Amino acid sequence: MRSIKFTAVSQVDAVTLQQYVSDAAQLTPSPTQKPARELNLPPDLIKVLAQPEPAYAAFQKLSYTHRKEFVVWLEKVKKPETRTRRLQQVVEQLTEKSKSLPK
Repeated sequence: MRSIKFTAVSQVDAVTLQQYVSDAAQLTPSPTQKPARELNLPPDLIKVLAQPEPAYAAFQKLSYTHRKEFVVWLEKVKKPETRTRRLQQVVEQLTEKSKSLPK
């Protein structure tokens, strides 16, 4: 990295100074964007959300964290009956426009 010190105005060369500023601008890192976070939805959740259009729209409006909570809550179950019941509860919660998980 260069360091320039001037003790008098007569020492400032406009062309050299412009080149130093141009070089410094190229060294400055550009801001990077975070990649979009993707959430893998289970096929049965996609199927259930596709039936009532308001539920799917409400699900898409949720933040990534809320959508992830719904998916994790659904994936935790062991019995198929419980999973079916939870899928229904997810649709009900979304049509009621609630962000919280059913109790």
